[in-house]
Amino acid sequence: MLITFVIFAAVFILGLVCFTIYLVPPAGKKQCSVPGLEPSDDKLGNIPDITQAGSFHEFLVDLHEKFGSIASFWYGAQFCVSLGEWKLFKDVVQLTDRPRSIFTALEPLIGTRSVRSLNGPTGISRHRLLSEAFSAKNCTRFLPEFNKISMELVENWQNIPKDDHIPLHDYMMALAIRLLTSTQLGAYFKVDANTMEFQQLYESVMADLEAVMNGDLTVDEKGNTRGKMFQKNLTAFKTKVADIISAQRNPRNRTDSQAVPSAPLLDTLLTNSADDEEIMCDIMAFVVEGFHSTGNLLTWTLYYLAIHPEIQDKVAKEVEKVFSKLDKNNPKVHDKDIKELKYLGQVVDEAIRSSAMVPMAARIDETKDLKIGGFRIPPNTAIVQALGVTLQEPKTFKEPNKFDPDRFSPEATKKRNPLAFSPFGIGTRKCPGHKFAFSETFVVVSHLIRKFTLTPAFETDYFVEPKYGLVTKPETEIWLKVNPRE
Repeated sequence: MLITFVIFAAVFILGLVCFTIYLVPPAGKKQCSVPGLEPSDDKLGNIPDITQAGSFHEFLVDLHEKFGSIASFWYGAQFCVSLGEWKLFKDVVQLTDRPRSIFTALEPLIGTRSVRSLNGPTGISRHRLLSEAFSAKNCTRFLPEFNKISMELVENWQNIPKDDHIPLHDYMMALAIRLLTSTQLGAYFKVDANTMEFQQLYESVMADLEAVMNGDLTVDEKGNTRGKMFQKNLTAFKTKVADIISAQRNPRNRTDSQAVPSAPLLDTLLTNSADDEEIMCDIMAFVVEGFHSTGNLLTWTLYYLAIHPEIQDKVAKEVEKVFSKLDKNNPKVHDKDIKELKYLGQVVDEAIRSSAMVPMAARIDETKDLKIGGFRIPPNTAIVQALGVTLQEPKTFKEPNKFDPDRFSPEATKKRNPLAFSPFGIGTRKCPGHKFAFSETFVVVSHLIRKFTLTPAFETDYFVEPKYGLVTKPETEIWLKVNPRE
């Protein structure tokens, strides 16, 4: 009897162990049947493969070419499933949480308390609160400032000698940081020199963070000169953000309300945030999403117009038709005018698609299984939306390498599911600044195209390679001639 019990107990324990191993696979082993890559490194997962591909986007392109529309990989110890077809987005549109493990490279800049890092109900409510700063109503309030800054740039370019050339990306990034800071961050940026210094520090820090994300740099490595410079720039940048907070808070504490400049984002943070660290994290998160996106959206839109003169002329005619109704001495673009610039809107959308401007987004469900494309996906799997892949998918966008704004005509758009073109993410937590970016772009581009003909300065400027990161930018500077439009 005792022997029988011992045998039974041994068999039961062995079965329990086997069952546990089956349910909880060891780290680094595939957790579902989605086809994909095994880790190429025990600790780094497939990060070495991302580095070898050149960027996260190029890695995802290769991944989906090899394994199809749904594929798996490892980002360090994080198991990931990537979706390379828009139809699969329908299965995850309800997800709101972000996998922090994929974006840990950004934490030295945006911290762990920004709206980008918060999940659950707290993340949703905070996202909703701060999105108000970039609402359609506030974008309308910002239009006078957008017009003013755009017309100052027009005046600047009018002083450029004929057939001289300008660095487009440098100009647009400087313009974007000025548009963001002057409308959203208040008193500190009344001094132009502060804007320039802020931009320089930000770009230095961001270049290193993207290198970390792609596996090209370890910023805390001892003896790493670039890593030490990164830490120095990061400290200086955070000091600068603290100065921004102080400059806006001090006028707010005065009784003279006229001394307080309008700054919806910073004012909302000062009113609703617990402390300066939280405010600092959110400012830096919104700078990443706002300034970076808008500067490159302006760059790509003007670049594609420059290399497609027939499209540029068509936009110029539409713009002139709208401006003919405005005050000739002080033409300012308003909401109703933006709505009339329909073809320009098609050009902007096609510039986003062609450049794969925002190559990826990611979501996670930490508690429940998901079913995506017929596969069971276990909890705590990072779901990567390979936006750059889906925006250049031939089944949806024929001849994807061709720049064709007619893809976004009203007729073509009606035939296409909205998820097929979702460059700023999907669901309730898509990029809160997308309306802000579009408003800026419409105002700036309409003023510039009305006054100037843009042409590439050199033969090499017709073929600019993209450099993929969190936001896609040109690999090299784009040099354009800006001559008065006849």
